[in-house]
Formats: sequence, C-alpha cells, structure tokens
Amino acid sequence: MSQRNMILGTAAMAAGNAVRFLLQLLAIPIVARFLGPSSYGLVALASPFFYFLLLFGDLGLGATLVRAQALSKRQESSVFWAIFTIASGLAALLVAAAYPLGRSLGQPEISPLLLGFAPIFLIAAAGVVPSARLQRGGRFRTVALIDTLAASIGVCVAIIGALRGWGPWALVAQQWAFWAVKVLSVIGATRFYPILAFDRQAVGSSLHFGSAIVGSSVASFLGANLDNILIGTILGPAKLGLYAIGYQIVNIPGMVLGAVHYSLMPAVAAAQHKGISLEKTYIEALRLMLLVAVPALAGLAVTADLLIALFFGESWIGMRTLIWLLAPLGIINTIFILNGAMMLGAGRSGVEFWTTIMRTAAAAAGIITGIFWGSQGVACGISAAAAFSGFFYMRMVLRICGISAFRVLEAASIPLMAGAAMGAAVIFARGALLDGLAPSVGLPLSILLGAAVYFLALFFLSRERFVQDIVTVRVLIANKP
Repeated sequence: MSQRNMILGTAAMAAGNAVRFLLQLLAIPIVARFLGPSSYGLVALASPFFYFLLLFGDLGLGATLVRAQALSKRQESSVFWAIFTIASGLAALLVAAAYPLGRSLGQPEISPLLLGFAPIFLIAAAGVVPSARLQRGGRFRTVALIDTLAASIGVCVAIIGALRGWGPWALVAQQWAFWAVKVLSVIGATRFYPILAFDRQAVGSSLHFGSAIVGSSVASFLGANLDNILIGTILGPAKLGLYAIGYQIVNIPGMVLGAVHYSLMPAVAAAQHKGISLEKTYIEALRLMLLVAVPALAGLAVTADLLIALFFGESWIGMRTLIWLLAPLGIINTIFILNGAMMLGAGRSGVEFWTTIMRTAAAAAGIITGIFWGSQGVACGISAAAAFSGFFYMRMVLRICGISAFRVLEAASIPLMAGAAMGAAVIFARGALLDGLAPSVGLPLSILLGAAVYFLALFFLSRERFVQDIVTVRVLIANKP
C-alpha cells in the first residue's frame, strides 16, 4: 500500500468517524436528557459484560486475515465457521450469566438488558471475515461509508427510543441496529458467502498470533471498564451515568482518530514485509493525530460548563470536573491507538499483550486508589495511571521500531504548545470578555477564538511545516481518484 493511498484511506476513515462524532454529539444530549443519569448508568453497568465477551468473538482471527498476503475461499470459510461457533457459545454464556450477575452486583435491572445484548454476538460474527476483506484490500472509503450508515441508523433508533419512553432499551436497540446494518453492508460490499468447508490447520495456524491479540484486548478492556463496574456497584448508577457520559465525550477524538489503527496496521505489515523503515510513518501519524486531539480535548476542558449547560441540562452539571480530569487521558489514548497499530502491524502481538498488561495494572491501581474519593478520584487516578504507563509503553514501541525519541518529542511539542496557548487564550477571554454571556453565545465564540489562536500558534511555531501541510492537503484533494 502506497503512502498516498494510506493517507487517503486514513482521511476517508477519519471523515467517516468525524460524521459519527457529529451524530454522537447530537444523540448523547438528546438521549441523556430523556433517560437521565440512572437509566444511562444501568446500560453503562451492563454493557461492559457484553463487550468483554465480544472480545472473544473471533479469537483474533480477523486480524490474522488482515495480515495475510493471500487467502483461499476455503481458508476464509473455515475462519467464518470457527468464529460463528465461538459466537454461539458466547451468546449462550451471557444468557446463562445474566440473572446471577444482576443479583451479585445488587442491580437486578441489568439482567434483562444483558439478555437483549446476547443475540448480537451472532450478528457481529457474520461480519468479521468480510470486514477483514475490506481492510486487507485497502477499501477504507467503503468501510467509512458503511460505518457512517450503520452509526446513523443506530443513532436514529436510539433517539426514537428515548423519545418514545423505551428507557435503557433505547441504547440496546441502538446496538442491534448498528450491528445489523454494518454486517449486511459489509457482506453486500464483498459478496462473501461461506462454503461448507473447515480446514482445521488453517484456523489453528492463525490462533497463535490471534491469541496474543485477544489477550491484549482483554487486558486493555479490563483496565478501561473496571472504573465503570466499581462506580456502578459502589457509588450507584446515577454517579456512573455522569462518569460514563464524561468519559465518552473525552474519547470522541479517539473515536475519530481510530481510523489510524484501521489503515495503519496493513500499511505497517506491508512495510515490514519489504524491510522499509517505520520511523517516518510513525512520526507523521503521531504529529497528525496530536494536531487533532490536542485542540479538541483542550477545547472540551475549557468549555465543559458551557457545553453541559447548552446541550445536557442542569442534572448533568457534575460532568464538568470529570471532563477536566479525563481530558489528559483522551490525549494519551490517541497515542495508544497509534502504538497498538504499529505493534500489531509489525507482527509483535506478544509485545503488545505484555505492555497492555502493564497499562491495565497501572489503570487498576489508579482506579482502586481513586474510588475512595468518588468518581472524581477515579478520573484523576486513571489519567495519572495512563501517563505513567504510557511513558514505558512509548519507550518500548520506539525501541522495537527503531524510532528516534528526539524526533518524537519534536513532532509532539508543536501541537502541545499550540494547544496550551489556545487553552490559555480561551480561559482569559472567558474571564475578561465573555463572562455573563449565555451558553448559546459563549460556546461558539469560545470555539472560534480557540481555533484562531491555535492556527496562529501553529503558524508562528512552525511556519514551514504549517505551509507544507496546507500544500499536501491541497495536492491530495486535487489528485483524489
């Protein structure tokens, strides 16, 4: 895959994710207003158990298909039937565990929700092989279109459900709609229909690489969801609702930039096969990700109160401090996305597994320590833990991929300094000039001011690079096939 195709593919995926971001931004306030913190908290407590089991849905076999250089229909069909068998077992397991889990957590209301999630395993399983086909073929614009369509329909279903009084079931219905549309679309785009064949050797040879991927995903998941489980069981669904929405908001930039993982992984694998240095690819990806993530999260932090007042209402005002404390985590998570793509693309799934264990252990320590100070303590603890473990994770990635730490610092420093200047300017302006304005006026003015300061800072801090980026974007647009 050429660098230009990788950039265009990433841009297409990022554009699709940006649309999903806008849809999410539209849906979250509407759904949150009608559900309230308690109902939202129930789904936030139930969904980690579904998503945890979903991690085992393909045992990493989908990722092995992406890295493969050539595949026969028999090999793909073998993987399909293996995944579908696994998914059937997972659905049965969730059904069996639903009521015991509800009783053990002291929240029996989540048991019916868990039953509602169970059939999604089978739907998702049907889409793994065709999705891998699209990714391996570099058809990122098709992927972006499908994800956008699925997310749009899912959001519409959630909003309709919230308005009609479905309560937490509106969010369960959203997942049903998303997965159904996505799977039907990827099957239609690839025309993949499995044959009745099973090659045990083809499946078995992929499990070694895939098992490490699953292990990494499980460890990462536990670190990312322990906070929800502890807050939900100890502090209650209402506190969890506030925390879950705040966490979701700060991770929206990561959702947009998740396109990097999707397109970078096959590009790194191809470079690895050809013996090409990975440093330039990593540096450029890091710089571009931070150029987006830093201003987005700094802007969220300094305008959180306006955002909440305008879109969510007074019952959600407790999110303001949580967003402040979680904003650094959002920036660090975008770097984790990049590092994970580099490790898996380079075939170092084992290293990714052990570094994920380290990050999960640090996150668990931060969460358990912070729970004594409530949800704000958890937010502070998990952000501090991510910064601590992220330092060692970054060192490992740079050493394995042969990347200069100095070049990484050079690439990261400009967006970070420009973001700091933007945040300081908005804080000053809000205190001196925009104080007392209604949120409907203060928020857009703050956004416009922040954007202007950020781009001016980029221009003065790195004029040559700034101009070169503009020229690159214009060339890519002009040459877009």
